Amino acid sequence: MQKVLAAGPLSAQAGAIEAVRKLMDEATVSSRAEDLQSLQTRFSSSFGKFAAFQKSPAAKALLDTYQAVQGRGASDGPDPLGVAMSRSVAAHGAAWRTMLMSADAQGTGAPVAAASASAPVVTVTRSGRITNITSAGNLAATKPISCRPLGELDSTYTPADIWPGVRDCIDHDRYAEATDLSALAGIYGAFDGARVTDVSAGQASQVLIITTLGSVEDSKRKLFESAVRSAHSDPKLLGDLCIRIRRIGSPSYYPDYMVMHGIRAFTGDPHKDALKSPFDAKAAWEGLETTYLNCPGS
Repeated sequence: MQKVLAAGPLSAQAGAIEAVRKLMDEATVSSRAEDLQSLQTRFSSSFGKFAAFQKSPAAKALLDTYQAVQGRGASDGPDPLGVAMSRSVAAHGAAWRTMLMSADAQGTGAPVAAASASAPVVTVTRSGRITNITSAGNLAATKPISCRPLGELDSTYTPADIWPGVRDCIDHDRYAEATDLSALAGIYGAFDGARVTDVSAGQASQVLIITTLGSVEDSKRKLFESAVRSAHSDPKLLGDLCIRIRRIGSPSYYPDYMVMHGIRAFTGDPHKDALKSPFDAKAAWEGLETTYLNCPGS
């Protein structure tokens, strides 16, 4: 299980290093997964009760209330309940939300059937006392890269493909390339999060960051942070980075890695209406150049 922290833009103005440090702190928290698993085991007998409650009038009323809050207009301000629910889903992981879907999961130790025939295959793996239940394609890389210059990539590489390259660069002390690749992976993840309709799926980008950086040794992490700080605080370096990312352009792939991370992957057909329509991709991309990368002159 992992506790996911929504991080801000990787730019000096928005607190690039603070965002990375917060993600590293969350990776430390996730190392206590065994303790959390023991609590899950202790309260596993309650899953059936939870599932039964979901069908009750009280639960329906709560869901109706949540939907009403979620449907508020932008002028009403942020949706704290929606944010809290997204973080909770991401923190507890697939195993929790799957077991809560059906009372049949209680005590069986077997995968739970998806709620819809069109839902993807659920995979169950076990490592010691830790059970992980996930959907096929969740955070999956289709063509993971090794460390390489940013100019060797194009718009078909997903964040799931790029983050392994970031880690490889860090492992081989190639921090300039690690910074460049992390910037592309980051803005691509932000773009994908903006275009998917399942809010819980949008957490995929943060999970990939934690998975990549969670086990980086302290000395290398500090060097990577220093490289990020330099790239995003020096107008010349940042301007050059922005030019190279603009040359690659916005994503041209379907974000399957993110769609399959969402809760819809366990409750129905995750690909049905998975992307917002209409969606102004050009405006979203140009907006992220400013708000995420803090590109000069954008």
